[in-house]
Amino acid sequence: MMELEYESIRRIVKNTLLKICMAQKGDHFLIKPKQIAIRARLSTKPLVLTLVRHALEEIRQEGLSLPSGERVNIDIWSNSSHGIKYIITFPERIKNKELPKEVVGVVV
Repeated sequence: MMELEYESIRRIVKNTLLKICMAQKGDHFLIKPKQIAIRARLSTKPLVLTLVRHALEEIRQEGLSLPSGERVNIDIWSNSSHGIKYIITFPERIKNKELPKEVVGVVV
């Protein structure tokens, strides 16, 4: 098996995350580091998943934007014994979302 350096894993994670984001039609989605590793065709061994999670944390702190210029927010959704889940949101899509006519004016 080919040995990968951290910088190449980080680049692979960022490219995979961009591909996933560009394919999304909604305004948010949840993802785990293992799902990114599987889609990037990386190993799912604990050491590699730790590197993927570390790369995700760096990308989360730096911020991410799509090639179209749309900003992407990455936040931690939950951190439990089952692992860490990230929520990826698209602020422009949320802001531009129109409410159905039945909901407008309804106070809950």
